[in-house]
Order: sequence, then C-alpha cells, then structure tokens
Amino acid sequence: MQTSKINVFGLLVISIFLFHSGCSLQTRPTLPSLTFALTGNTSPESPFEAISPQFTATLSGINSALPAFIVHMGDFVNGGKSWMNIKQDDTAAQYSDFNRLRNNYSYIWYFVHVELDSGSNSKLFTTYTGKPPYYSANFGTLHLIFL
Repeated sequence: MQTSKINVFGLLVISIFLFHSGCSLQTRPTLPSLTFALTGNTSPESPFEAISPQFTATLSGINSALPAFIVHMGDFVNGGKSWMNIKQDDTAAQYSDFNRLRNNYSYIWYFVHVELDSGSNSKLFTTYTGKPPYYSANFGTLHLIFL
C-alpha cells in the first residue's frame, strides 16, 4: 500500500510540474503533445523469482502507445537485506533479468530509486540503471527530477 501512495504522489508531482513548466498564469502557450509512460511496483513476488509475465504484457501495451520515454516509479526488483537471507547476487540477478527485458525497447528509461530496488546497497541501482539514486534530466524543454 505504501508503494501505491508513493506512485500516486510521484504522478501528482510530475503532472503539476508538466502543467506549470514554462507557463505563467498570464500566458499559456500551446505545448506540443508528449506521450510518456509511468509504471512501477513491477517487482517479482519473491527475490528468487523471475520477472512477472504481467509486466511483460504491460510493456507490450506501453509499446503500442509509442512513448517518448518511460519512467519506472520504483520497486522493479525485489531486493532485501542480508538478515532476510537475500544476497546481493539474488538482487543482481533480478536487475539482469529486468535489463534484458527493457533492452527489447528502444525508449529512454528513467528510474526512481526506492529501498526495495537495492536493499541496503544503492550501488546496485546505479550499476544496473546507469543512474544515481537521485538525479535530474532534461527532455527537450522539460526538466525532470527523480527523488
């Protein structure tokens, strides 16, 4: 339930940002159309399982919309802590599976880092996504911030 609240909050922040970026209250120019996808909470049920087939189907649906980029709002792997008997190799294997799947799509990917994605090691997130845990990016005239 917590992840759902985070994803809704992230969507709200992005929506507000997109609405107000470059617009004043006095003049609102017509902005070009932009299609992008938001997804999240797609981790396997267990850190020892493969990627959910539902996520593969979701990506196929997203692909048909031809988005300019995809934002994954977190929880794309089921990481954990060593006291849970989840090893770094288990989490790394999930990242590898996720990357094999996402490499089938030529879209720009942005990621939001959450604890489940790396357990206690945010270096895994950076290694497999190529992004630091917190960052910003420009897409055309949009400035996106990922916290």
